[in-house]
Amino acid sequence: MKTTNEAIDVVWKQVNACLSGNIGGGIYKIARPFDSKLEDVVINTLPITGESIQSCVLYINCFVPNPILKIKGKSDNSLPDYARLKSLTASIISQVDLIALPGTFQFVENQAILKNEGVQEHFSSIRIQFMFTGDDES
Repeated sequence: MKTTNEAIDVVWKQVNACLSGNIGGGIYKIARPFDSKLEDVVINTLPITGESIQSCVLYINCFVPNPILKIKGKSDNSLPDYARLKSLTASIISQVDLIALPGTFQFVENQAILKNEGVQEHFSSIRIQFMFTGDDES
């Protein structure tokens, strides 16, 4: 039986190869460091099934601090860095589409930009359907 750890490892490896060094923070499995105020990517999952074709939902959350803007003469950091979120989301989705590991199949189910409550940042939440097909086993 495969585990969620193996699914996370497959996706993390592909995303890390593309984004490592291109974001201000890190690319993490399960959670990000407490109180991080950097651009971070976190890959986590919901439970995996135990059937012959095992499937789970992976979440790739890409956190981006809000920029400080001048609006009507006042500083404001309540709005998302839309351009950066758009760019990072496109990069991550393109990397997920490139995964070609025998015995796996994955696709993007949906994506949304959300506010991280209590913090001056937004994040792109990318939901991936991930399957171990069993084709790589003898």
